[in-house]
Amino acid sequence: MKVNMQMATDFDDKIDKIREKHYKGATKSDYRASFLCNQIIDSYGISDEDKLIEKIKEDANLPKSPRTLTFRVGSHARLLDIAKSLNVTPATALRGLIELNADEEAESDMQEETGPSPDVELKLRTIKEKIKELQDLVEELEKDIRK
Repeated sequence: MKVNMQMATDFDDKIDKIREKHYKGATKSDYRASFLCNQIIDSYGISDEDKLIEKIKEDANLPKSPRTLTFRVGSHARLLDIAKSLNVTPATALRGLIELNADEEAESDMQEETGPSPDVELKLRTIKEKIKELQDLVEELEKDIRK
């Protein structure tokens, strides 16, 4: 679905930065801006809401220019939901998500130098717990089979 939206005038620079971080060496024809916008929308988590609201406030006075973006139906619906929850337009929500993603990429570069982020540690701990639970379940099933 193609949608016209008002994007920041530095939209191309932000998208290039995001493209390089996620897909090193990729060109505009490899991963178009619309694809990256869909990825950004789909990867948004509610835990980032405070940061997103801050980015939206910063966006209010920035110059904008029209862009046509192609959205997947699910991604567009998710963008509309995000915009409704924040009481802003979909274009404003998307601009905030792009800014947030571009800034988070810079933060993640610094985290690589200082060690893993707390989110990664939490995910790793959760996965290890699930593995332990599965191993216990396998042992119980093996005991039942032997009987």
